[in-house]
Order: sequence, then C-alpha cells, then structure tokens
Amino acid sequence: MASELAEQPVTRRELEEVYRAKALFDAHRDDPEFGYRLLADEARGVGEAMSDRTAWRIASANGWWSAFRKKRSKNDMKPDPAVHDDLCAVIDEHGRERHQFVASRANQRLLT
Repeated sequence: MASELAEQPVTRRELEEVYRAKALFDAHRDDPEFGYRLLADEARGVGEAMSDRTAWRIASANGWWSAFRKKRSKNDMKPDPAVHDDLCAVIDEHGRERHQFVASRANQRLLT
C-alpha cells in the first residue's frame, strides 16, 4: 500500500486545490448565503489566493451553491400545458404517447 502511494505522489497543484476547497468550504459553512465571489473573498482573507473563476469551478464541482438563488429567466421555465387538444396523438401498445400524421383517406387530417 505504501509503495503504491509513493509511486503516485500528490502534485503541488492538487495540494493547492485541496487547501482552496477547504477554505471555500469553511466560508460556505459559516455563511451559506454567500455566492462564489464572496466565498473567494473569504478564502483570500485566510491566505488562500485564487481567482473568482477558480472559486466558481471548485464550488460548482462540489455543489456548494448560495442559499439565495437568482430568479429563473423566462426561457428557463417549463412549458405550459397545451391550450388545445392534440388531434394527432395516439397511445401505442407500450402506453407511450405518439403522433400519427398518416391519413387513411384524402382530407382526413389537416394540420393548420
């Protein structure tokens, strides 16, 4: 076991990232309403220098989000239910809704 660890030493970059993540986590635990920019400021205050982008990358990879979220934009919302009946919808043998656009005779289905 010890020989396996000696063959794969921890790089300086990995060690720095662990210290940065610990500083961000400590700041997040103390103030969960802080976003990544304020968390980065708190980490810089205890001596872990990093950019805001690095703080965002570490925080988002670990799922550390602010307790306050921005409102969703209009484009992020789920679509409303249809306002009219779907005349082409058919339930297949597996219980799934499919759409059938084939007519058995002329002018049977008109899509407008």
